[in-house]
Order: sequence, then C-alpha cells, then structure tokens
Amino acid sequence: MSVVQGGGFAGLVRTTAADAAELAPADAETLRAKVGDAGLFDLAADGTDEPALPDAQSYEITVSDGSRSNTVVLGERSLSPEVRALLAWLRTVPGHRGTTGH
Repeated sequence: MSVVQGGGFAGLVRTTAADAAELAPADAETLRAKVGDAGLFDLAADGTDEPALPDAQSYEITVSDGSRSNTVVLGERSLSPEVRALLAWLRTVPGHRGTTGH
C-alpha cells in the first residue's frame, strides 16, 4: 500500500508506504483489515467531487493484494473516518517507509 499526499500552502509531497509481507504478522493483518474497512478496492479511481482548493490536501492511495489492485485520488474533505484511521495508522506502524519533498 502506498499513499502520496500533496498540496497545501507549502506544496510538500509526502509518500508513505507499507508492504504487508514486510510487516510483523499482526500488523500485516491490521493493514488488510483497515484496507477492507476503508473499502479502498471498491472506490472509483477519482473518488473526489471536491473543487480544487489551493490549500487543500489530496491523497493518491494505491492498494494491492495478489491479483487485485486499485488507485484512488481523494481530497481532504472526501476522506471517510475509516480512510483517516488507516492513514494515521500507516504513518506510525513499524516497518513503514516515508519520504517528504517537493
């Protein structure tokens, strides 16, 4: 799973990723459960109907599991509570990878 977060006043881009195969077994199961709870395999590629705002964050989220893969783009205001919980967890789980840049 990977998330590319961009936008805002500073225009920073933050990428966060985690591979279930590289996580502790309990964390890998949590990742799969949170992805399922968020319904990310079922969302349309462009899941936002928000107008573009100069200071708004957008999220390009890619999930894959075996033969299934899906990439969605969501605006800050379109994030469901389940997606927000997944993103917060992903940033803190041991074994995640993250980078920040322009």
